[in-house]
Amino acid sequence: MYRELALACYRQKVNLEDEEKVLEVFNSISIELKQTEDGIKAILNGEDVSDEVFSPTISKLVPVVAAIYRVRKEMVIRQKKMVKNAIDGGKSIVMEGRDITTEVIPDADIKIYLTADVKKERKEDSNNLKREELKLILMMF
Repeated sequence: MYRELALACYRQKVNLEDEEKVLEVFNSISIELKQTEDGIKAILNGEDVSDEVFSPTISKLVPVVAAIYRVRKEMVIRQKKMVKNAIDGGKSIVMEGRDITTEVIPDADIKIYLTADVKKERKEDSNNLKREELKLILMMF
C-alpha cells in the first residue's frame, strides 16, 4: 500500500519532503489489493499498477513515504479495515510489511519472520527489485 502511495505522489510530482502534500495525496486516492486468478493485483484509483509499483524508481521512494509518521498512522487504520473486512467476510488473510505485527494485527494466530542475507538479496534483486525491505513479516490467521 505504501508503494501505491509512492506511485501516486510520483505521478503528481509531489515533493516527498512536503508531508502535508503527501497526506493530501494519500487522502485522495483509492488503494485496493484484489485477488485474481493471476495472484494479487495492486489497484490505484481503479487502475492495475501491479508491475509499476515494483519499478526501481518507485522502490526508492517507498521508504521516504513510509517514514512519514502521519502516513504510517493513517495506513495502519486502512490496513486494520482490510483485516476486519476479511474476517467479517469469513476469509483468512496473509499480510506482510511495516507495522503489521506491532500495530495492525498484533494478536495474529501465526507470525512468521523471514530475514534475508543483505549481500545475496541485493545481488539477486539488482535487475528486478521486488521489495525494498529485507525483512518480510507475514501475518496469517
